[in-house]
Amino acid sequence: MTGMSIARIYISLIAVWFLDVSVSSRILDINTPMGQELEMDSNCASGNIASSLSNMIKTLEWPDVNIVYETPYNETVLNTLRHIEQELLGFQTTLYDVTGINPSNMENMLRQIYQKKSRDVRIILFLSNITLELLEIANTFDSRSNKTTNYRTGSSWIILSSSIFKRQLLDFELKNIILLTCSRHPIGLYTLSDATITPIDCLNDCSAPEMELERKRCSVESLFPNIKHKYSKHHVLIGTLESNLLQIKVNKNNDTVYSGVVVELSEILAQYLNFTFTFVQPSDGKYGGKSRDGKWQGLVGLLDRREVDMVIAEFSITEERSKLIDFILPPFATYTWSALCKRGIQSQSNWVKVFRPFSIGVYKATLATVVAVAVLLLLVQRYSTEQSINYRFSLWNHMISVLNNILVLISFLTSRGDGVSTTKVSVRVLVAFLWMFCVVLTGVYLGNLTAALTDIKYQKPFNSLEELVQLPDWKWGIRGYSLGKTLIGNSKDNLMIKIWKGMKEFNKTDPSIFDLDINVHVNRILTNGEQYVFLGAEAKYEIMNRNDCALEIVDSFLSNFQTAIAVTKNSYLTPDLESAMVQLSDNGYLKMLDDKIYKDNRPQYCKIKNTAKRPLLLDDLLGAVLMASVGLATAIFVLLIEKCGDSLRKALAH
Repeated sequence: MTGMSIARIYISLIAVWFLDVSVSSRILDINTPMGQELEMDSNCASGNIASSLSNMIKTLEWPDVNIVYETPYNETVLNTLRHIEQELLGFQTTLYDVTGINPSNMENMLRQIYQKKSRDVRIILFLSNITLELLEIANTFDSRSNKTTNYRTGSSWIILSSSIFKRQLLDFELKNIILLTCSRHPIGLYTLSDATITPIDCLNDCSAPEMELERKRCSVESLFPNIKHKYSKHHVLIGTLESNLLQIKVNKNNDTVYSGVVVELSEILAQYLNFTFTFVQPSDGKYGGKSRDGKWQGLVGLLDRREVDMVIAEFSITEERSKLIDFILPPFATYTWSALCKRGIQSQSNWVKVFRPFSIGVYKATLATVVAVAVLLLLVQRYSTEQSINYRFSLWNHMISVLNNILVLISFLTSRGDGVSTTKVSVRVLVAFLWMFCVVLTGVYLGNLTAALTDIKYQKPFNSLEELVQLPDWKWGIRGYSLGKTLIGNSKDNLMIKIWKGMKEFNKTDPSIFDLDINVHVNRILTNGEQYVFLGAEAKYEIMNRNDCALEIVDSFLSNFQTAIAVTKNSYLTPDLESAMVQLSDNGYLKMLDDKIYKDNRPQYCKIKNTAKRPLLLDDLLGAVLMASVGLATAIFVLLIEKCGDSLRKALAH
């Protein structure tokens, strides 16, 4: 059997042999007795059925198909395979002879077909008496597959049979069905859409076998209109919990109202995939974890027991959870477990800030410049013509002169500095460059002083968890039944062991250490006299959503954890959700969602970063130092010229 060698995998198409067609109206005769076989015209069956199927497959661009048939249709199946192989090179088929098959084996066959593809199942049926029975099994297959299959909207069928009634098909959950009818009348093609059976006008019947499919008019949606409806309003149960991502309130009418990022993401997915949903919360209010008898609790338990189809919540991806359930990537949020505490006290008095604009190196360089200029002025005075007459060397006099010059130059650095006045050009040049040095130095100092006076420095009560565990009278807590509690409690790290041991000790007299309500922990942090730290993934969210600057993050003690949609193992939703999330990531929606989660709602003054991140260093004032150095060099050069000029005049005078 040549078709059998090419065939393997790719399901989807089922053909309904609907022999009850009126030539004039082409409406199915719902009064034809079930199981009655109408005589089939051999020319129509062998030639035009194969041609129609081949044209449909080319239009749908199917690479393979599953053919399910009974022995009486052997010849028709072989003719169809030969025709398809001639028209479509490389096309693969898988054949299933189901003559005399029982319902149990029918179900096993459908399971085998689905497992090969997991989605987009394509099936062609060449059946008669068992057509309805097989379709009924397929129609209810999803409800028995533990949420792992989607025959309802994920399979496509082409059915050739005389035992199917219009009324029966319209009651089915299966959405993508083509009815192919042929007897002594022309071929009739019908598709199901919106609770009606509609003729396919773009296909030709056997009265004109030489005409081919009009490709310009036929499309995938014209053959299977329900494909564009995707999940066709299928109802989905979404597990969730109240958190920073989901707010739950009860209005005056006693109706539960949901809001937040979880609702927004759920509505986007529901619109994209065309399903409806209802939120389900675990009765124990937990995310996961195992009970004493080893059963999973919370949201993980709902998924494990198949009580919900997916979970959209503040639900982190972990290795242990991944063994039981599947996560849909990419994730839609990222969290870091951090230590949250009250903002520290002011670390410096205002009078100290006066000295903050410059580093110690700048002050040293300025003092060195003053001393150097004072000595230079002494030399000018020593060798100047006016003061060199009857000059007697005295160490005491030199010291007094240098100190006097230093005092003059210190006053010179102020806005009213004076006292350096002389007719000597060398001194004037020195003073000019010194003024430029002072102007630059003063301008930079005033700018940094303004920033230093307006910038408030806070000192953290501790800088790491290592310091926290050493502090007496301090306590720390975490939300009970959270992932962070599990990770800390099971950690082998010495620091985490100390953190966990401390929390267990506090819990003996203070049960709120493991309180589930984040507000309880935050209120303890802000209580006057309370020395308390909260360890959790909500730290950044709590800071951003306050209207004050009362909180800060001191340390991140666990790696980043990603939050993603979770589904049951091998869920039928997985491929479609993954495709949707990739598109939401590519178009920037997930980034926008993450920004919305961490939107900074604090007052503006909380967001201003320190303007003076460090003291001004000597390297920052190299230009001013260079200017002063050039001034000194120029003044010395002019002094030498003056000295040489005086010596020359004296020599000429003799």
